[in-house]
Amino acid sequence: MEFDGMTVAQLCSQLQSLAHDGYAVHAIEIATECDNCTSDIILDNPILEIIKAEDNHSVKLLFRNRG
Repeated sequence: MEFDGMTVAQLCSQLQSLAHDGYAVHAIEIATECDNCTSDIILDNPILEIIKAEDNHSVKLLFRNRG
């Protein structure tokens, strides 16, 4: 699987630009591939939680389905 990707800052900028154009994120699709398996996960109308780790100043983005 090839993925050009983008940084988190680029993602935020792109999302902001889309929001200004009237778009909204209603689903997130996650495609994974490892060894001999592939999996597609769709989060419909997801909730985002930002978790900060004070010890090493890292941030985890946790996406969940709205339940």
